[in-house]
Parts: sequence; structure tokens; C-alpha cells
Amino acid sequence: MGAFLAMLIAPLGARADSAVITVGNTFFSPDVSFLDAGTDVTFDWVQGEHRLRAYRGATWDSGLRASPATFQIPFTGGTVRYRCTIHSRIDASGSCLGMCGIITDDPDIDLTRPIVEVTAPRSGEVLVPVPVVDSGRRAIRFPVRIEGRALDDTIVEAVGVRWWDNAGRSFDVVADCDDCTEAASVSWFTEVSLLPGTYLVEASAADPSGNRAFSTPKRMFIVV
Repeated sequence: MGAFLAMLIAPLGARADSAVITVGNTFFSPDVSFLDAGTDVTFDWVQGEHRLRAYRGATWDSGLRASPATFQIPFTGGTVRYRCTIHSRIDASGSCLGMCGIITDDPDIDLTRPIVEVTAPRSGEVLVPVPVVDSGRRAIRFPVRIEGRALDDTIVEAVGVRWWDNAGRSFDVVADCDDCTEAASVSWFTEVSLLPGTYLVEASAADPSGNRAFSTPKRMFIVV
């Protein structure tokens, strides 16, 4: 009876001492958790095999675990960004792509994602650049300039470029950007040397809060 009365007179909005984040196949639920410092957070594996690791704001690591399993951490405050190392990657801009989550006590946290696009080459463009023979004369490569724009509500911190070749292999570079870390609207570019073939190109942009966005992939063709 006493416990029941205590529950009735407990102040509304009292801080929860614990929280649960569901770990499913390629997702967290919720993927953004607003919690108070001092909350014990339990990750509950309900599907699949995952390894969770904080990559910004903390240093914990769950190790590899398969469903059913749990992993508990004390949330000490601030903003912690974490990911599944199996189902996500950190791109060239330092942003997380895939199975990524946030725990924060900041009600004003910036969760607005940047906007990024590749403006050149155009989608489906056929390029016939002047070839460059490497010093060992082992292969003829073609210099290609990739350009674009990025926009954020605060500041664009970094832009990364990723491309896939005919064999499905992927490559990442950080784009050159004179106004990155200083402006909300920036132009960027990168110059790469590629073999003849078909390529799929994608750009990503990140802001200082760790929000990231990805452009629509574009296909380009390099011919001799």
C-alpha cells in the first residue's frame, strides 16, 4: 500500500533511472534517446548479431553479441553517438552511415541534416579526359574532377566523396573545401585518377553536431 501511495504522490516528470534501446536487424529503437545524466541504459538484442561501439562522446564497446543478449552502460551526460560496427561505417567526412544512434541530455541538440549534391559530372555523363600514364607505365589513368555543393543550418564541417568501380569496389576521399568549418553553404571538389569504365559517385556532408547526409548517387562513364 505504501509503495502504491508513493507512486501516486511522485512528482510528474520525475527522471527515469533506466532506459532500454532495442537492437534489431540494422536498426536501433529509438535511434535518438533523450535521457538525463545518471540513467542506466540497457541495449536489448532482439535480432541478429551486433557489436556496439561509441565513436563520439564516450569510449564503450559491447563486444560481439548475438540475440538474445543485453549490454548496459551508465549515461553520464552530454551527447554520445554510437554505432554497430558490423552494420555501419564511418565515411571520409567522419560521419556514420548505416546503423547509428544517439543518446543525449541536450533538448536543443542539432539534429538537422545537411544537404549535399554532386554537380559535376552530370548523371549519366560520358567523359573523355586526356589520359595520364603512371611513372611505371603500368596503367593509363584519367584525371576526373568531381564537384558539388553542401548546405547546413549551422556549418558544413566536412565533405566526403565515395565512388564504386565496375567491380563494385569502393573508394573514399575527403573533398577540398575552402569554406568548410566556416560557412553554412560551401562548394567543394576533388580530383581523382580513374581507369576507363563505369563509376557510381556519391557525396556526404557532415556538420559539427555529427549529422550527416548523402547525395543521390550519379553514374558516370569514362571512355578511351
